[in-house]
Amino acid sequence: MDLKKVVAYCRVSTDKLDQENSFQNQKSYFEAELNEENGYELIDIFADKGLSGTKFSNRKEFNRMLVMAGLDIDIVNGKSIYTASRNKESKFSYIYVTNTSRFARNVEVVSIIRALKEKGVYVVFKDLSKSTEKPEDETLLNIFFTMDEQESRDKSIKVSNGYKRSAMRTDKIHTNGNLYGYKFIESENRLEIIEAEAKVVRLIFDLCIEGYGNRVIQRILTEKGILTRNEKAFAVSTINNILRNVKYCGISNRLTYSAPKLFESNKISRNKEEDIIYKDSDRIPAIISKEIFNEAKELRARRLGENKGIGKYSGKSVYSNKIVCDKCGSNYISNMDDGRRFFNCCNKKRFGVNKCDNKNISLSKLEMILDEYIKNFYIYICNKFKDIKIRLITKLKSIMVLF
Repeated sequence: MDLKKVVAYCRVSTDKLDQENSFQNQKSYFEAELNEENGYELIDIFADKGLSGTKFSNRKEFNRMLVMAGLDIDIVNGKSIYTASRNKESKFSYIYVTNTSRFARNVEVVSIIRALKEKGVYVVFKDLSKSTEKPEDETLLNIFFTMDEQESRDKSIKVSNGYKRSAMRTDKIHTNGNLYGYKFIESENRLEIIEAEAKVVRLIFDLCIEGYGNRVIQRILTEKGILTRNEKAFAVSTINNILRNVKYCGISNRLTYSAPKLFESNKISRNKEEDIIYKDSDRIPAIISKEIFNEAKELRARRLGENKGIGKYSGKSVYSNKIVCDKCGSNYISNMDDGRRFFNCCNKKRFGVNKCDNKNISLSKLEMILDEYIKNFYIYICNKFKDIKIRLITKLKSIMVLF
């Protein structure tokens, strides 16, 4: 009697003890069922532990099994693409699994099943007593694959919501010892300011508010000989990360990034702003104020939106970087108070009147002064032009006399 050449596939999603028992039970079941007495030649048992059924690329045993089945695997945009190989023959005819979810929780498995069929390999699902060999079973199997995928999506949403509830309840901060400007006291789960580095952080925010882009800030730091903790020049990305990090104004942020979404990209992505949890934390002493952080954030957002390029950002106001304090030499910056636009010294705003006590100027007064100046300048130009005109006419008349 010819024996059917078969393999079995087992999978459990975690490494917990009950899942380990499930794993061993699956193996024992196949070893008992798929033996020579029952007409089978069990070629191998493939098993993945602690892995999700929604991702194929990280399932080493699953992929090894498919290669033995005569499939080629290509990675395209982070996804595994399975096709029937022209050069390889399968070493078996059937793959046995206990149920559809053990094989995969993703409807993309249908393309794998089609490729296996091209190689004369079929998948048998023991719990349903159904096989991909029978065309009449395909519709039912596709329904189960869809249900398994939806179940995984629902579980993913529940886990995500659980993380959110946990993050909102705890005041624990998540960081390491590499956050520039701070020392992480792990035993007390708090941050402590390193003043020498904090001065650099404040300088970076000051330069940003004064209108300098990240590349120019990098150049200024390099020219001043200011280096990172590792005695290296600041990278543009490091400056960008500092300007984006809310911890510098004493706020703890959680759920900033999320793991790859089911059935989608393999990349870790930044969550939407409304999904990130921000909380004031007494475990994080502020290096800068919230006002300075938000002002820098607004300027950077405007700079990106207007795409002005590298260098100083002129802002929406036509007067940005054009008004200079005659006491300290700093730029005047735009502010709003009860709907009234005014300009004041950058040093005065950030450090108070002890640093600079020059007067503020309202937009209306500034424009009134400019209007008067422009009008007087116009009169001056007109008079000057009139004087030049008279002199030209006189000169022309004197020349005409010669002819």
